[in-house]
Amino acid sequence: MRRLACALACALSCALAGCSENAGQGTRPTGACAPPECALAPMMLAAEITPSPVDSSAFAPVELPIIALDPSGASFALELPRAVMLSGKVTIGQGVGARLLAGAVVASRPSRISGRPDRIFQAQIDPTSGEYALSVTPDLPGESYTLRVAASDASELPPQTFTGIDASSDTRFDLVLDDPATLLQLHGTVADPIGQPVPGLKVQAIDPASHAFLSTTATTDGSGAYAIRLARNLPSAITLVAAPGPEMSAPIGAPSLSMAVDVSKPGAGNSLTANLVEPPLPASIQLTYRVTGVGSSGAELPIAGALCRFSADVSDSASASGVTALFTTSATTSPDGQVTVALVPSAQGTRNYELVVAPPASSDFQRATFTLAVGQSSGVGAPVMLALRPEIIGRVLDSFGKPLPMASIQTGTATVAQLAAASLADVVSLASTTTGADGRFILSVDPGQYDLGIFPPAGSMLPLVWETGEEVQSNLDLGELTVPRGALVFAKVSSPDGQPRPGAQVQLYSLSPAAHCPSSEPSCLPTPRQAAAGTADGSGEAQLLLPAE
Repeated sequence: MRRLACALACALSCALAGCSENAGQGTRPTGACAPPECALAPMMLAAEITPSPVDSSAFAPVELPIIALDPSGASFALELPRAVMLSGKVTIGQGVGARLLAGAVVASRPSRISGRPDRIFQAQIDPTSGEYALSVTPDLPGESYTLRVAASDASELPPQTFTGIDASSDTRFDLVLDDPATLLQLHGTVADPIGQPVPGLKVQAIDPASHAFLSTTATTDGSGAYAIRLARNLPSAITLVAAPGPEMSAPIGAPSLSMAVDVSKPGAGNSLTANLVEPPLPASIQLTYRVTGVGSSGAELPIAGALCRFSADVSDSASASGVTALFTTSATTSPDGQVTVALVPSAQGTRNYELVVAPPASSDFQRATFTLAVGQSSGVGAPVMLALRPEIIGRVLDSFGKPLPMASIQTGTATVAQLAAASLADVVSLASTTTGADGRFILSVDPGQYDLGIFPPAGSMLPLVWETGEEVQSNLDLGELTVPRGALVFAKVSSPDGQPRPGAQVQLYSLSPAAHCPSSEPSCLPTPRQAAAGTADGSGEAQLLLPAE
């Protein structure tokens, strides 16, 4: 049985809610009930509290994975912890030869709210002294921070991290980075099949398991040469990647090259050589495709603004070099639905390309993946036809059963996994619309599972509600969705000594139980949904609107 999820409010300022200037000091806005006048709907809540800019050096942001609300009470307390200072000096090497680094220190730890991004803190390194200072949230038992040093020049140092950093109290932690001269150097050249150099490729080493970067970054020069330094504590084999980038001068049609390199036995001078050779490829050809779909009227319509990603494995199957070559290019359809790209054909017969077409969220047509057989001549390819997106339809009523116009209807990802995307073509399209005068709405979405948020218009004193876990494979009629009456509660934000902290931001999230989601697969967690937000006033009180039972 479909239900409206336990929901939370949009941010409501006094101006929007129609409250007086002394709200939070005895005067409450009208238009909604307040406990104990009305009971709150049962709900699972989490919170993020962020200090005002004035307080940011003294107090730290914090996440609370569970917020307990008394259904008979109208307020609850939130506390900002005092910030812990992580500081120290960053040097490359140590002793007499130590030198300073331009860059930043980034501290991170997992969020305390399952499904939310890691909590990140960053500070620049003082270029004259090498000192850094980070204000972070004190960690809890079992927690620790990871510090990552990011050099301004990626060609200077490989990424280096320091794990298990205790932040229970102010700590000085000097970061001594590996001297590049002591690190394993991997060098070589990138050439085409006849031995001519390929300049302008970005070369890096990555971990074949985690895909994390393990080296400095280099660009092949006019002779096709590169040299990179590898981090310590490497796996026995790394993946060497040479790829063109948007800012690079690599030839049009150059593929991305990758090769496994055994780094377990460095050679003389703590160095290894790895040369990459492009496979023999014909000259690129220009092809034009027209992306269309049949609309609800039966007419064929061009699809404008669709991102099209073409990719093909162009490796030389006859070669024993171990080099994998992947050609990828992307373009966006024009207003008449056409997309023109330069593709690498096969020397004989045809080459299969994977084409991913991702229309904009506002389109009536759904994303799709195709296999295209590309011949050896330029010209016009076969039309690409997309199917209509399924529609979610419904009617929104207020707490008195009357149509609710001007409510914003927004789709959200149902699981954490849907937030991950390898490229823009893989991004989940999240559509939105507004209810009409009769409260009705229509949303066109790609097939999949979604949460659906109903954001009442500002000043309505109605809470935000969510319809969760809707599986959409064909047109879906949600029927009438009633927004419950709003219940005003007040979050009182203070410091550990009980002093109010005006200007603090309070953001709440509604949570769902992670049914059948093992801890080893956190990507199946339900996404924490946007919830109530408010800013603490002069008395440290933030107004939040929650659904009444």
